Amino acid sequence: MINGLKSLKFISLGLGQQSTVLYLKSSLGELPEVDYAIFADTGSESKPTYQYLKWLLNWQKQHNGIPIIVTGKKPSLYTDLIKGTNSSGTRFASIPAFTKNPDGSKGILKRQCTEEYKIVEINKAIRKIYGLRKYQRTVQTEIWFGITIEELGRLKYPRYGWQIYFYPFCNLRMIKNRSEQQGFPVFRRTDCTSWLNHRGFPIPPKSACFFCPYQSNTRWLDMKKNRPQEWDRAVKLDQQIRDSSKKGIKQPIFLHKDCVPLSEANLNEDQLSLFPEECDGVCDV
Repeated sequence: MINGLKSLKFISLGLGQQSTVLYLKSSLGELPEVDYAIFADTGSESKPTYQYLKWLLNWQKQHNGIPIIVTGKKPSLYTDLIKGTNSSGTRFASIPAFTKNPDGSKGILKRQCTEEYKIVEINKAIRKIYGLRKYQRTVQTEIWFGITIEELGRLKYPRYGWQIYFYPFCNLRMIKNRSEQQGFPVFRRTDCTSWLNHRGFPIPPKSACFFCPYQSNTRWLDMKKNRPQEWDRAVKLDQQIRDSSKKGIKQPIFLHKDCVPLSEANLNEDQLSLFPEECDGVCDV
């Protein structure tokens, strides 16, 4: 306890299957109860994700679930990218878009969007809940993540001394440079799906910005066919960022992994995939 404040526990709610199951299990008493769940809204999620958020908020009210805090800066990440600025309106905030080098090789930009539009916003929300003033020390806080056991490579140690990272589905609690097992049963992503189905909960859609380069042709095609407004906005952004030389990026930038304009990308529209490709991103836990 610091300055008379009780240490709290938070779930980093990404609205993917894993963090949603984590939230529901904690709310239902199948895991220890946390104090709050925080969803950092970039303002650029797909329509299905916002529909699921609405469902989850209603479920929370009806079942006295863990309070959900929705935070995020305005305008949206999409708007900032269109304008060529970041969340503070000053510089280019890169997404993991693809670049094509003169020799034909491909590169990928550093991903700053998760840090600026999610991690920073979650940390701000935590401080606001504690009622801390600027420069006032943050109470030691446990933050839960829904990463499952087959994704151990995604686990990270806390960046700040006040943070404790807890990964219940991996049975690991991380403090600075050490980890501790806590006696929790491990969970896989498939276990999350089975748990949701068994209890009759709707399955969350993949959670990511609708224009995120970390997505497969299957997802691009689904957007083009079923959410044409999002598709048109993604095509506009793809065109807008192509020449970012004024932002210090010399090579042309593309949203599609083949380094072609999104409007011209081969999305295998003549094929019916029995095994949809998985996203390579990490924003959807």
